[in-house]
Amino acid sequence: MSEQSRSTAALAAAVTDLATAARAARNVARLRGNHGRPPRDPVNLDQLIEALTHVHTITGNLGKTVAHYAAAVRWPLSGYSGADGEGPADYPRSVDDAAARAEHALLALSKQLGYGAPIGDATNAVAGLDIAVHDWRTRQRRRAGDAAAIAAQLRGLDTEEQGAEYLHTQHLDHAGLLAVAAALGLTRVERLSHKELTRRVLKQAIGARRKFEGLRKW
Repeated sequence: MSEQSRSTAALAAAVTDLATAARAARNVARLRGNHGRPPRDPVNLDQLIEALTHVHTITGNLGKTVAHYAAAVRWPLSGYSGADGEGPADYPRSVDDAAARAEHALLALSKQLGYGAPIGDATNAVAGLDIAVHDWRTRQRRRAGDAAAIAAQLRGLDTEEQGAEYLHTQHLDHAGLLAVAAALGLTRVERLSHKELTRRVLKQAIGARRKFEGLRKW
């Protein structure tokens, strides 16, 4: 196989690799439910970063390959045709102009392919998303642990008034109070006002227990 054929084959293989990745990405994008909502974890972010790095490598190699083609189309044109001794002086001005335009276009393309900033920016953005998701999940786990401790403390109090005072000292936002409600086993409370949610939490943690203890003594 000639050098030209090997180069063309390598270029075709790289393009095929990118086409395969594009099909896979489209398939991931189609993983949607009946209501058009994407799944909770539509893509493995580590794998996406790895794929972007791979694409960066491919495009860099494509840029180098295209740069070599740019040199080939300018002089001699026989780099493509192997035209039996024909040289630059044997071609008319129109061919010279067309070759110059082709070389310029291919060189511009090779620079665009070789320039890694757009891919690097995308990789950094996905890495930032990965960090944000990790931080959010860490906060969720910490909040769940804090909520469980607060729920346990509430269960040990004698009156709902004491519970209300204790909750006041915790300075919980609505999300924190919802976490406490979840730790107490309450469901379908997401749309309640903060005041009503507090009442339900105290009722579940203290009032229901006191009522049960009264029935048990009776």
